Amino acid sequence: MKLFAKICALLLLSVTLITACEPETKTSEFGIAKVKIVALNKTLINNDTIEFIALTYKQITIDSLSTVPDSVVAVTWSVSRDTVAALAPAQSNRCKVWGIRTGSCLLHAAAANGISSSINLSVYVTAPIPVTSVSLSQDTATLLIGNILDLTATVLPDTASNKAVTWSSSDTSVATVSSTDSTTAVVTAEAEGTAVVTVTTQNGKTATCTVTVLTSEPEPEPTAPDSTASDNPAP
Repeated sequence: MKLFAKICALLLLSVTLITACEPETKTSEFGIAKVKIVALNKTLINNDTIEFIALTYKQITIDSLSTVPDSVVAVTWSVSRDTVAALAPAQSNRCKVWGIRTGSCLLHAAAANGISSSINLSVYVTAPIPVTSVSLSQDTATLLIGNILDLTATVLPDTASNKAVTWSSSDTSVATVSSTDSTTAVVTAEAEGTAVVTVTTQNGKTATCTVTVLTSEPEPEPTAPDSTASDNPAP
């Protein structure tokens, strides 16, 4: 019996030691460990806008280091040179940047615990090409009440930076004008009279079309008698 008791005691001690030597599994979270800035393009030209996304990762250890993607976490955005690029109001982990002048700068995204990331932005701003002239598809027109006229504006040069135009009528009770796209418009005859339709570029160049609105077709002008026929009567 004593021998059996000693054997049982040794087995119990061995099981206790083996259990005590097994590594304890612990999972601890250390917060944001990595920030990564993602963009489709990092080159800004003139007033282009690029949207950036900050991906954040949390560090988790289970006897070894590993990273797992974090959910959307708000970060603080900044640029190293605000004379080169500017930030729109940031929304959580997203921000928009647009170029101001030619140069380069760093875009920073920082988590609340100070972990951050930066990328280099290249900005290219070219001198704007001004509009030199604008013309209309016709400068005079005669319409009956209720009829319409399509006008097209030609803005030169073709490479102008801003070719947008605005349309107006000197008398909307006679003729109204509405734009259909950036360079075309429709004039509608409303009442008898005369109105001047004007197209104006963003830098002040103009062209006009004088629209005369009639209530009915004008009477055809009488034709002069054929003097040759009267001077040479038929025999």
